[in-house]
Amino acid sequence: MEDLNDAKTISQMEYSTQFFGFSPDAFVDTLTGVATNICEENLKSAQRHILKCFEGKVTEEELERSFERITERYTEGTEKVFLKFGRFIKNNLLLVPESVALPEDKDRPQTAAADEADRVAAENKLTRLRAALTHSKLKRAVLAGKVRRLQQVRERQKKLVRDAHNARNASRAVSVFCAEIQEVQSVKDSLRPVLEEGCNQEQLSCCGIKRNLERESDQPIATKKMKIA
Repeated sequence: MEDLNDAKTISQMEYSTQFFGFSPDAFVDTLTGVATNICEENLKSAQRHILKCFEGKVTEEELERSFERITERYTEGTEKVFLKFGRFIKNNLLLVPESVALPEDKDRPQTAAADEADRVAAENKLTRLRAALTHSKLKRAVLAGKVRRLQQVRERQKKLVRDAHNARNASRAVSVFCAEIQEVQSVKDSLRPVLEEGCNQEQLSCCGIKRNLERESDQPIATKKMKIA
């Protein structure tokens, strides 16, 4: 790690980060982490192999303690190696020379004509933005009006659907009532002959009773004498 208190070093690291798109220190730390992980994985694999080959001759606890010390020394050694390697990379490969400048850092000569052209371009852009904003507001107002009209049409359609439903229910009720009337009429028509026949028989019976009464009233009343024994 370089001395970050040095203004020149800080400036070089910032410019390298801007130029390459990543920090040199982050690049070195990534390499160091990958190398350390690979070393640890290999040591764990060696530990498992030794434990399998010397089963019964060495305990797992002793082998674990031994490999912990080995892993610690390998990690320290790897970090020292990559510290030197990272210093070399930052000072020779990831260092942007002072003669190199990014496009946005290059000086562009400004003239009165160029300034005027920039001002006119900015004003034109602002005018276009204002026109686009006005058009957007008008379009939004038109769309809002269309939405309101669609809502009104929807409400009218709902009312028409309700009215049609009510009319359909009323028509169904009228149909049922007419069917009942027809049924009553058919029953009445079927009972008419029976009623007429009953009335005729009643009239005939009444006439017969009347004639009998008239005959009985025309005969003389006979007095019978009772003999007493």
